[in-house]
Amino acid sequence: MDIFRTLWAMLMNPKEFFNGIRVEGWKPCFVFFVCVTLVISVVTPVVNFLGIESTDLSSSYQAQIIAYNFAKDSLVPLYGDYAYMFETVLIFVLSLLILVFITLFLHAVYTIIGGSGPILNA
Repeated sequence: MDIFRTLWAMLMNPKEFFNGIRVEGWKPCFVFFVCVTLVISVVTPVVNFLGIESTDLSSSYQAQIIAYNFAKDSLVPLYGDYAYMFETVLIFVLSLLILVFITLFLHAVYTIIGGSGPILNA
C-alpha cells in the first residue's frame, strides 16, 4: 500500500513531492508510473467492456482514449469481446511511448529556450 501513500503525498503537497524525488533519481518515479499505468491498463478494458467509453471526461491517460478507439473501431469487429484483452496491452505500451515522447519533447523545448538541466528534469 506504499503506492497509495506516495500518491497521497503527491496530491497533498506536489511541490515538496517533486523536489524530493529529484534527489531520489528517476527509478522510483518510473516504477510509480509503471504501477499506476498497470492498474489503469487492467481496469480500463473492464470498464469499457461494461459500456463506459474512454473519453476526455472519463480517462486520465490519452493512451486510454487511443486504445479504446482503436479497439472499438478495428479490433472488436474482428475479435469480438476478446478485443478488450488487447486493449490492456495497447494502453500500457502507448503510455510508455507517450511518456518517452513527452520527456524528449519537453527536454528539447527547455534546451531551446535556454535550459541546461539533464533530461530527467523534463
